[in-house]
Amino acid sequence: AAGTFNIVRGNLKKVQMAGVGNIVGGSVTGLQAAGTFNICNTFNGLQLSGTVNFSTKFEGAQLSGVWNESRVGDGLQLSGVVNTARDLTGVQVTGVANIAKEIKGTQVAGVLNVSNAADGLQVAGLVNIASYFDGYQIGTVNIADSCSGVPFGFFSYVKKGYHKFELSFDEMRVTSVAFRTGVPLFHNIFTAGISTSFSDKPLWTFGYGLGTSLGNPKKILWDIDLSSSQFVKESNWSSENKLYKIYTGIDWHISKKTSIAAGISYNVLVTDNSEADFNSSLYAIVPYTSSNSTSSSGTNLKSWFGGKIAIRFF
Repeated sequence: AAGTFNIVRGNLKKVQMAGVGNIVGGSVTGLQAAGTFNICNTFNGLQLSGTVNFSTKFEGAQLSGVWNESRVGDGLQLSGVVNTARDLTGVQVTGVANIAKEIKGTQVAGVLNVSNAADGLQVAGLVNIASYFDGYQIGTVNIADSCSGVPFGFFSYVKKGYHKFELSFDEMRVTSVAFRTGVPLFHNIFTAGISTSFSDKPLWTFGYGLGTSLGNPKKILWDIDLSSSQFVKESNWSSENKLYKIYTGIDWHISKKTSIAAGISYNVLVTDNSEADFNSSLYAIVPYTSSNSTSSSGTNLKSWFGGKIAIRFF
């Protein structure tokens, strides 16, 4: 126990406590606690620091208010800012970023997880990055070179995964382009389109969806998509209208990088009756309705069955 720091050239068993730092040249079995930093070659037990923990190898836990670093770890790294490890079996938890060359277990970060090879789970408030992962990525943005698992997020890109550019036409006479990205089992769909029914003041649409594709990616896939889109007329971006769509269909590969997709959909259009001019154009492209109702607040719901045909590339 020291008001500034403790230094041990050899090995330590039991406890070091310092107001600034702990340094052990050999191994630690027990507890290191410091107001600023802990440094040791190997330890088995617990490192607890207000600023930095560093070890070549640890079994147990590293707890720091700022930064944990270990070359090889088996246990828990918990930090308020950054955890770094070359090889870790266990858990990395931080408020900002986790960085590991290889991890078997779980990375949980408020902002960023980075790993060369991850076997387990990456969870981040913003971005997960892995050269290869076998397990799951859960974050706003997920990026990987290849995987044997599934990324879940707003945008996922796997270089050796599933990404297609789509050109489609549906029953509302809307011509759309879409980018589908992720893996076959779970992917994101970004869409934009225009109604071909109007030449002077066309209706534009943009939307987002989630999809899953089952089957053989090189032959035939069965698609199930859920999507939501917004219509825009002239510069009216604030219009209260939404088209919700459930789609299912077949994606048939006709060549290595080209496929034809076709299927049916169930559509629900939600509009505000106070926007009569906008709605007149929007209703003009609805082919028919299987249900049509208006609530006391003036919200109108129309539903119908439709279809889509598309060509996809890549």
